[in-house]
Amino acid sequence: MTRVFKLLFKIFWLPALVLALQLCRQKFLYGHDDIDPIAHFFGGLAIAHSAFIVVKAIYGKLKIPTLFMATFLIMSGVYIGVFWEWYEYIRFHNDPTMVNWPWWPDTLYDLFMDMIGAGSYALTAAIRKRI
Repeated sequence: MTRVFKLLFKIFWLPALVLALQLCRQKFLYGHDDIDPIAHFFGGLAIAHSAFIVVKAIYGKLKIPTLFMATFLIMSGVYIGVFWEWYEYIRFHNDPTMVNWPWWPDTLYDLFMDMIGAGSYALTAAIRKRI
């Protein structure tokens, strides 16, 4: 049981921290869009970290090609980023106090920052020979 708890903690601690910070930012620092790219960068990094832990837990010492693993980590960050953008769209679209702002540029920029965050984790892991 302790092994499973340790594994779950390793998988979820960083994404949970980033999610909590993002939700606090939306609640208390609403309108501070200069923090949004940083939050998405760390969100992509956190998801890539979790995806790496999951793959290593499933496949163990099996050697996975570096390019495949890096692509998988980056796509994991972008994939979860897409779900987050859907959440933002539904939340803001159904809020009558929101002004009808052009959301496409913001969405693409957020996904780009998710990709950069996940890519930086993949690059760092590849350089350190972890993948």
